[in-house]
Amino acid sequence: MLEGKFRQYLEIERNYSKHTVQAYCSDLSACRDFLENHYEIDLFKAKDAAELSHRMVRVWMGEMLEAGLGNRSVARKVASLNAYFRYLQKGGFVESNPVAKVK
Repeated sequence: MLEGKFRQYLEIERNYSKHTVQAYCSDLSACRDFLENHYEIDLFKAKDAAELSHRMVRVWMGEMLEAGLGNRSVARKVASLNAYFRYLQKGGFVESNPVAKVK
C-alpha cells in the first residue's frame, strides 16, 4: 500500500526522525479520514489519490480551521500532504500535485 511505501521513503531516503515520520503519517491519516467521509476517496490508493483536487484540500483546510486548529498546524498538515503528492509524482503514481495550487 502507498502509505507503507511513503513511510519507508521518509525513513530511508529522506532520513527523517521517527517523530517527523509519525507526524507526517498522522497528518495523512487525518486527511484520508476527511476524504473518505466527504468524497469517498482513499488517499492511499493511487487511482483515488489522482482524483484529489485543490478545492478538496481547501475544504479540508477550512474544516480544520473551523474546528479550532491553528494556522501553523493546518500549514503543517498541508505540507505533509504536499510531500506525499511530490512522492506520488516522483514514483509515477499521479501526474499532478493538487496541493501545489493551494496558497
